[in-house]
Parts: sequence; C-alpha cells; structure tokens
Amino acid sequence: MTFGIEPQPDTTMTRRSVVARAAAGVAEARERMAAQRAAGSPGTQVCTLASDLFETIVLDVYHTIVEALPTETAAHVRREVAVVAHGGFGRREMAPYSDVDVMLLYDRDRDGVVPGIARQLLQDLFDAGLDVGQSVRTVPEAIRLAERDATVFSTLIESRLLAGPSRLLDRLRPRLSLLVDRHRPRLLRQLMEARGEERDRHGRSASLLQPNVKRSRGGLRDIQMVRWIGFLGWGKPLSVALCCETRCPLRMPTPCERPVRFSWVCGSICIWRLAAATTSSPATSRLGLLPNGASRRAQGCSLSSGSCGTTAA
Repeated sequence: MTFGIEPQPDTTMTRRSVVARAAAGVAEARERMAAQRAAGSPGTQVCTLASDLFETIVLDVYHTIVEALPTETAAHVRREVAVVAHGGFGRREMAPYSDVDVMLLYDRDRDGVVPGIARQLLQDLFDAGLDVGQSVRTVPEAIRLAERDATVFSTLIESRLLAGPSRLLDRLRPRLSLLVDRHRPRLLRQLMEARGEERDRHGRSASLLQPNVKRSRGGLRDIQMVRWIGFLGWGKPLSVALCCETRCPLRMPTPCERPVRFSWVCGSICIWRLAAATTSSPATSRLGLLPNGASRRAQGCSLSSGSCGTTAA
C-alpha cells in the first residue's frame, strides 16, 4: 500500500497479518454477541458489547496503518488526525452486522497522506468482514455538510472520539451547537422531511407482514429522531437520563426505555436470522435461528415477538 510516500519494507506482510487478525476478531465478536443474547442479556447490552468489540478492531487496523508510515509522518498523523465514531457506532448502539461509521477528522495534512490512510482503512476493514461508512473531513467541511444534509447532521450529533487529538472534536461540537442556534427551525424541518421520506419508502409497520424494524414507522429511527430533536431543543441528544431532568417536559423514563430495548432485541435477532442462512455457529444454533433464505433482508423481520422468536428484554 502507498500513501504518496515510500512505504516501510514490511508493509505488505503487516497488512496481511492485521487483516487476518481483524477477520478473526470480527468472527469472535459476533459469536460472543450471539452467546450473550442466548444467555438472556438485554438487547441494549448486546449492542454496547458489539460497539466495544468493533472499536477494538477498528483501532487495531488504524494504528497498524499509521505505524507503517515513516516515523515523522506517523507522528504528524497522530497529532493532526482524529478517528471519530458517529451514527450508531458513536451512540454505541451497534447490531452484529451494523455499518461501522467512521470519520477521519483532520486539521492539517502536511504530506497528503490522509486520503490514502482512509482508503486503506476502508479496504482492510471490508476485507475483515465489516461494512464501513467512512468520511474524511476537516471541521469546517463537517459543519458545512451538516448545515445542508440532515443525514450528516444527525450522525455528527452523537460523535465519539476513538483515537487522535481531542481538540478536533472539541472544536466541532460547539460549532455544531452554534449551527443549531442559528438555524434551528430549518434543521428541524430538514430532519422531519428526511424521516418522512424514509418512512414512505419503507411503509407503515402495522400494514406490513415484515416491516423494517429500523426504518418503518414506529421503528428504531423514530426513537433516534427523539434523541436528535432533543439536541435541537436542549443542546444534547434526548435520552432516558435527560427525560428525568426538570428542564425537559418528557419525564417518562420507563415508557421511553422499553421500546428501545425491545426494538434492539428484534433488530439483533433478525440480523442473526439472516446470517444463519449462510453460516452456522453454536450460539446461533442455540437461538434456534434456522436458514430462511439469504435474500431476506436483515432488518425486514416482523416486530411481532412471535415472528422474531423473542420477547421484550
């Protein structure tokens, strides 16, 4: 691999070993998630475990790529580039086969290596068995995109630093809040319009035998919308904890919490059911996930507990 500079002599061998290590880690992580769910852990705990395990894999691959650079260039990258998790990865709400959303946030790219690092990170994680949503941005670029794109705005709301200098994310967050202060009505309208279009594409849950547990009306995306609207109104994503604060009128922690737990259980079970169509493991066998056809969409399982073979956690 090259980044516009001469690679270290053992780069190819290092890359092969890290991809093999990452692939083994991904398989082990999914087995651990299935085993934890089979043991009766709540869906939200499984999602947190998934986030932690995938974070370890992403950082192992990223640090290996950086270490393969010449010493001075690697030191510059560590000072000027931050690895940021966002979307579900940032919220630590990962299902076993969720996209891993990663942003390389940088200040200066003195040697022009950041795009090459991003390409290699994407390729290695893909080869290891992960689906990656990746972006490369400076802080001003991220804010400009968030202003006009509801999807970018919503993913940046819950960004989380994985590696690199914290100052970059510390600069991004207040600028995102300032964007909200200046354009709150427009940002809210963009979020609502984008969600409405998504609902229309995927149908109403009550009208479908197999609604999309994430994107259909009443699915996980509507729960996430509450969090994003909370950021627009109160300056941080609305959560069960925030519902208990006196400045928020929605003081209903238990009604908020149960749909979240149940939806994540359904989503995880459906994804494992799809995976069982092509693979098998002791944990998925214990869950009774028999092959149902590889073409079945991972998130297309019914929200009915009987159809998913689960109950609210």
